[in-house]
Amino acid sequence: MRLLTQEDYGNYRQVWLTINALVPFFLLGAPAALYYFVPGAAEERRRSVFMLGLAVLVSAGFVFSAALFFGAEAIGGFYNNPDLPVLLRAAALYGVFALPSFGYFHYLVAVGRPGRGTLLSIAFFLLQAVAVLTLVLRGYSLETVFWAVSAVVLLRFLHLFWDVPRLTHGSWSGSPIATRRFLAYSVPVAVSALALSIGQRLDKVIVGNMLSLVDFAQYSVGAVEFPGVVLLATAANTVMRPHIAELHHEGKLDTVARFWRESYRRQSLALIPMGAFLVFFATPFIELLYTDAYRRAIPVFQIYLFLVLFRMAPPEVILTSLGKPRWVLYGVAVSIGLNLALTLWLIRVWGMAGPPAATVIAALVAWFWLTKMATGLLNIRIRDAIPWARILGVIALSLGLAFVCSLIPVSGWQALVLGGLAFLILYVLLAKAFGLMLPRDWELLRGWLSLSWLRRR
Repeated sequence: MRLLTQEDYGNYRQVWLTINALVPFFLLGAPAALYYFVPGAAEERRRSVFMLGLAVLVSAGFVFSAALFFGAEAIGGFYNNPDLPVLLRAAALYGVFALPSFGYFHYLVAVGRPGRGTLLSIAFFLLQAVAVLTLVLRGYSLETVFWAVSAVVLLRFLHLFWDVPRLTHGSWSGSPIATRRFLAYSVPVAVSALALSIGQRLDKVIVGNMLSLVDFAQYSVGAVEFPGVVLLATAANTVMRPHIAELHHEGKLDTVARFWRESYRRQSLALIPMGAFLVFFATPFIELLYTDAYRRAIPVFQIYLFLVLFRMAPPEVILTSLGKPRWVLYGVAVSIGLNLALTLWLIRVWGMAGPPAATVIAALVAWFWLTKMATGLLNIRIRDAIPWARILGVIALSLGLAFVCSLIPVSGWQALVLGGLAFLILYVLLAKAFGLMLPRDWELLRGWLSLSWLRRR
């Protein structure tokens, strides 16, 4: 946010840090439950499954908003930020309307309509971005900005009730699964999601508590995963869940293992190059988005990029899709304890670079733990689940090309444009020449570029 002062941007980020840390828990595992139960439900009964999930999410949304509203003073006190409670109360209605809307997106994916779900998500994301940008440009307060965000998610919530009767069929009542069974699956997922969310944001929470608001603004700029990586990984993993759940219901665990390995290989072709490129181009990237006033965020951002390695076909997707959400909780709990201890130690030893290093180390431990459990469930070894030779080849090629492209004698946005074009062209050509990119990958790429996936609406 180039238009905000560092203090205002720190306030803005603390509100979203609080919301994003709590949303995974208050979703109550309903999206994962939809992925798990909808594929196995008869066509005429799927609406009942969705309505059960919607009821859970609406109830959770009210509790979430109440917690945000009445807990605003306590949260502001934790961050030593007297301006935060007013902003949290302005954003409190977000939970009531956002949680059911998120559930509808996951339902559309579960019933094979990812194109429609994606288009709706993009449309409302752009509407929210335009609303926020317009208000900031016109000099409105952050409180007004968050009221506008709540208004946008209200529109998305109302659209849900207009859309559902047209796109889903069957009875609104007579759930094909008991509420008790639904919650028995979803609640452990919710607890695991909360633990995972805390683990992913623990460093930011500690920095927000221990350092000044300006320091937090600097840190929060760097302590993010590149949106392109998050978007691709989330989209791929979202599609994985219902497919794996369907294979699980059919008892095809050997097919699940092969699908996991192939998903890992394919995701690595896109995610690893993004991370490698930004490691060498972090300076012009941060300065372009936030100005050179945020240069202290650059090493934090570079360290955070290593999290890309743990976002490809993550084992928690396998475990939850196979009906083992509690196993995810065990691994994440170990990661949180390690992350907390390392963050408190390394922030004193390395300063601002300490917390992201602790986050990466804890993520590695959690990844290994969960991968070990997932491979055990599938009766395979870790080396059988992950195509190590191809992954290492992609890493070596990406880092080498990124380093070479960083030597182009330009700076600023020109470095990003020229370096990015050179990197992309060389990467595609060499990945194909070295056999890292297979013919079926080209077919998939052509399908995405032609937007054929959007026709499944």
